[in-house]
Amino acid sequence: MKITDVKFLSIEIPLDKPIRPAWEPSASYDSFPLALIRIYTDEGIVGNAVELTPEHVMGIARSRLSHLKSMLIGTDPFGVEQIMNKLRYAAFVGPKPWAIEIALWDIIGKACGQPVYRLLGGAQNRVKAYLSTLQVKSAEEHASDALMYFEQGFRAVKLRAHRSEPSQDLEVVAAVRDAVGPEMDIMVDANQAWPVEPPYWSFHTALWMAKELSALGVVWLEEPLPKDDLRGLARLAEQADIPIAGGELEWGIHRFRQMMEAHAYDIVQPDPHWCGGILEARKISILAEAMNKQCVLHTGGIGGLWLAANLQVAGSIPDCRYFEYILEPPVWTLEMRDILLAEPIMIDDEGYLPIPQGPGLGVDLDEEAVAKCTVCKA
Repeated sequence: MKITDVKFLSIEIPLDKPIRPAWEPSASYDSFPLALIRIYTDEGIVGNAVELTPEHVMGIARSRLSHLKSMLIGTDPFGVEQIMNKLRYAAFVGPKPWAIEIALWDIIGKACGQPVYRLLGGAQNRVKAYLSTLQVKSAEEHASDALMYFEQGFRAVKLRAHRSEPSQDLEVVAAVRDAVGPEMDIMVDANQAWPVEPPYWSFHTALWMAKELSALGVVWLEEPLPKDDLRGLARLAEQADIPIAGGELEWGIHRFRQMMEAHAYDIVQPDPHWCGGILEARKISILAEAMNKQCVLHTGGIGGLWLAANLQVAGSIPDCRYFEYILEPPVWTLEMRDILLAEPIMIDDEGYLPIPQGPGLGVDLDEEAVAKCTVCKA
């Protein structure tokens, strides 16, 4: 099998209402952009994957796109490591095109007639979903939302701690805990790894928050300090009463080895779309297993195809106990998130996400929706 062509499509997903994300409250988004990468082969198999923003791929010089295509056309898509050697080099001088690697795995799975997670070890066929919120709301609103999520079948929720006063964040978590009781797991994300806007937490704030959140039964505290403060994170992980999680912004197994050797995190959170692809994420999870760290993937991507790819990796990791499932109705609904898919990805009756069982990434695209949302091609 040989690769015959590569296409890059710029996608815009419209929103009914603007979103103001907790980590950048001054920003307002009325649409979400994606870059859809499609790799064609001489056997008629097409591999698909998405980047978070078209600027990662579409915004670079056309000569760079031509270079990426030239590295792929004529190669065997099964030669993932050979192709990745070239893509890793390209990442030092341009965008990080990890979605290309993910599209290769979509081809491999389709050629083998198997979902990717089974080719990578087949550790589990479902994983517990936690509904990951996007915005900062009042304590009453979050409590009401959490009850709604519970009624919909979710048994875990992640709240954003990015208010001007950490005590206000604690009020929100306490209100949600009072509303849902012990039947729902709660995670808290401070979004301090690379803070775009204040507040900026100190070590003492992070430690105080960790102790207070522990009393509220929180499962983990995510990104409580800047991502390069490995010493501070290690101190915090040692002194905190709950696990410290992070790593979503990092790429490469060597960087994750540094973080784990420093004991910066109890739970590492690679994202295949940001850390170097599906195989790199699997390597990181094996390293975490060897170092007695839990690996729970970050899944911040806003498209259903992103979700499907990460689910395949989660299905291959024995100790991946949770899976991030972003929704924020009514501004970010299931229909918007999975608009490019023929069928949406939904939880089962017990609040778990089944790993998609189709070949490759396990899902089919809605070609009419793809055409409707495409704004340009390269």
